[in-house]
Amino acid sequence: MLYFDFMNNFIYLTQSLLSKKTLFLSYSLAKTNFKLRNEGSYLGILWYLLNPLSLFITILFVKQTAFDHVEIPMYPIYLLVGLVMLSYLNRVVSLSTDVIRSNSSFIKSIHIPTEVLVVSSVLHVCMLHVFEVFLILCLALFMNVSLFQMGLYLLATIAFTLFLFGLAFIFATIGVYVSDIGNIWSVVSQLIFFVTPIFYALNPSNSLYTFNLYNPLYYFVTFSRDMLIKGTTSAWTIQMILMSCVASLLIGLAVFGRYRRRFAEWL
Repeated sequence: MLYFDFMNNFIYLTQSLLSKKTLFLSYSLAKTNFKLRNEGSYLGILWYLLNPLSLFITILFVKQTAFDHVEIPMYPIYLLVGLVMLSYLNRVVSLSTDVIRSNSSFIKSIHIPTEVLVVSSVLHVCMLHVFEVFLILCLALFMNVSLFQMGLYLLATIAFTLFLFGLAFIFATIGVYVSDIGNIWSVVSQLIFFVTPIFYALNPSNSLYTFNLYNPLYYFVTFSRDMLIKGTTSAWTIQMILMSCVASLLIGLAVFGRYRRRFAEWL
């Protein structure tokens, strides 16, 4: 019985997400939120780039002064890719944790599929991420990275976005029942910044390397860096990327599909 309930919810939600109505509503909401967030701002979209850029400049300076003996090929690209991907992850999760609660009156007054709110939040962050990707491509062009490798990096970005879609549905569901999930995530995101090799390289003999073998973000960051810097990656990394995408989407849709009908009761 539980299996059939899961399959029905999964099929319904998948069909809803692929429908023109859901895609149009999600895009319209994302576009509206994007415009409202930047309305009245002098710097506009530049505000979203300040965080990764400031961290990039700071860490690059520290690396050149205190850790100049550590050699990482194309370190500026290595660093910026890690920072931008972590920023992308943080924005998607932070926005999705509150997307249902913050629209509770909207959900109760207007009959609109709740999945539209989740998809629109991810699309909103995607619109912002385009500017970060452009920043990385400009740096790659400056460092003479081939157009072919840039194209491979864009494929890696698409794979990471699919993973984040599944993650958004998971955290959107948790956010309905756990009001403090946003505060919890802010602490967890800081830990992720240090345990994931964002600004340093892992040593296989280190216990931190063993931990990252179970960290999906590590594989996506490695995949993106490999595509941009080397143009190739290991079969194991590709396998883990595919498994992470499938697992994230399946779990996300299953969890959201199972509990979405109860959201109104908790809001």
